[in-house]
Amino acid sequence: MNYSNSTQVAIDLQHDDEFLRWKQAIELRLEGKSIGSFLIMPVQRIPRYYLLLKDLFKHTWEDHPDYANLKQAAEKMGEVIEFLDQKKRESENLN
Repeated sequence: MNYSNSTQVAIDLQHDDEFLRWKQAIELRLEGKSIGSFLIMPVQRIPRYYLLLKDLFKHTWEDHPDYANLKQAAEKMGEVIEFLDQKKRESENLN
């Protein structure tokens, strides 16, 4: 997974003075947020969308025109999450 690779690169670079100076300068401009907080954002976004779709579907009447589409979207997003989780497990087993 790219997240695992990215965090490993960031860890490896902790011994590089030039990287540490750059990181410090960037984090000052980011108002206290770390690079790690940005690396995790895409990973957190998909489950957040899934939860939003599930909640929206749960509160949608069965006769609403979007009911079937919301159900399908939530199911597909669940499948995407399962796929990503499986790929993450496979990636972790290779390392």
